[in-house]
Amino acid sequence: MKHTLFILDYFHPFIGGIETLFDDVTQFCSEQNMKITVLTSRHRSDLKKIEKKSNVLIYRVGHNRFTILFSVLRFALQQRELIRSVDHIHTSTFTSAIPAWIISKISNKPVTITIHEIYDTLRYHLKGRKAIFYILFEWIVCHLPWKKIITVSQSSKELIQQTYPKLNNGNISVMLNQIDTNFWNREQVTANQQDELKHAHTISVSDKLLLFVGRLGYEKGLPYLIEAFSEIKEEYPDTKLVLIAPRTKQRYHHGIQYQIDTIDKQIKDNYLTQQVIRIDPVENEEELRTWMSICHIGIIPSMSEGFCYTAVQMQAMGLSLIASKVGALPEVLDHNTTLFIPYGKVQPLQETLRKVLDNSPSKKHVPIGSAIDYTNYYNLFHE
Repeated sequence: MKHTLFILDYFHPFIGGIETLFDDVTQFCSEQNMKITVLTSRHRSDLKKIEKKSNVLIYRVGHNRFTILFSVLRFALQQRELIRSVDHIHTSTFTSAIPAWIISKISNKPVTITIHEIYDTLRYHLKGRKAIFYILFEWIVCHLPWKKIITVSQSSKELIQQTYPKLNNGNISVMLNQIDTNFWNREQVTANQQDELKHAHTISVSDKLLLFVGRLGYEKGLPYLIEAFSEIKEEYPDTKLVLIAPRTKQRYHHGIQYQIDTIDKQIKDNYLTQQVIRIDPVENEEELRTWMSICHIGIIPSMSEGFCYTAVQMQAMGLSLIASKVGALPEVLDHNTTLFIPYGKVQPLQETLRKVLDNSPSKKHVPIGSAIDYTNYYNLFHE
């Protein structure tokens, strides 16, 4: 039985696209009779240091993606027998990539990496020492001699090749992220589930709901959405903006607490408190699916996207979509049901919101599709 070790900054139940991908990949490969071990950070004190999820064995060390750099190396020294039993090491951007590569060289194991996206235009938003650190770190990670580099979209691959033209193009492969469209389908949500959610958040039948799901960082473009919404709120009094993003400060570190304060201030300054519904990220995918089923318009105002799970999930749930024409979004979204806008601009977003709301957005019927199949990753680990 082949044994693959995943060394990752974060893993389930951490909420994010990278974590969704590797939760799905590890589960799929374990179901194909592969032994899977995950080494990741213990980002919450209530998480077990050692845990088994289905047939996936999870070790949690350190506290976050920064301390994991040294915690992983210490773990490898203490667990030499486990490292010797491994046939393949897989990692991802960013911090965990360095110790994963070091361990692979010491143990003489093949190592591959999934690079979701690189900074590209975002690098111009970074300033001072932070900019130097991130750009240098990204350059080092991309130029390490990996057995194979995986990107999650064709646009990500092309961006890496443009940014780092000296990389071996034959060493870069595209493996698109997937969603289970049997699960992400409006028909799977009951009327009772919808009614309970509406009642809990005082949502009336006449309300038109706009939905944003994601982080609060600059790259997700949320401030542009709030500004655009503030300009049209009086024209559409029955419209509410649902933000599923970090809200409760006590749950997050200082950097995210600052982002929460910034967004809360913008909402308050624009007199949007009554028209914005703030929800912390939900670990329960059924609850997220229910939110998507009651909303009418999904908005992805991102400045950069390597893939964007939530956009693809909202599309599968039949929402009308407004998305930035950037990164992988034009690649993974249906051009017949998505209105694309320039990224980082308020007026085009404002005008497009008016256009969709004036035409009474309706839910699209999306037939139930297929389950996740990550045979490509399974084959990669057997090369």
